[in-house]
Amino acid sequence: MTMDLVEKYERDVLTRKKKYRIPDNIGNPKQVLRKLFPKHQQLDGARRIAVHMDVENNTSTSFNYFVSGVKNCVRMMRSKLS
Repeated sequence: MTMDLVEKYERDVLTRKKKYRIPDNIGNPKQVLRKLFPKHQQLDGARRIAVHMDVENNTSTSFNYFVSGVKNCVRMMRSKLS
């Protein structure tokens, strides 16, 4: 198995676990990531995770508020440019 397949399998297994379904309930996500993936580096990890994220179907309430805020800012900027 290639590393990508291993990571996909691990991610799929983790997303089925109840404690990972609502990311905002994880007390210290950085610590959890380091425990699950000891080689995890924050910046590289963010880049690698981003390609697997579904912005429209994300279970993190705080992330969804962030995305909503960014979309509102873009709409406001576009309306000012029109």
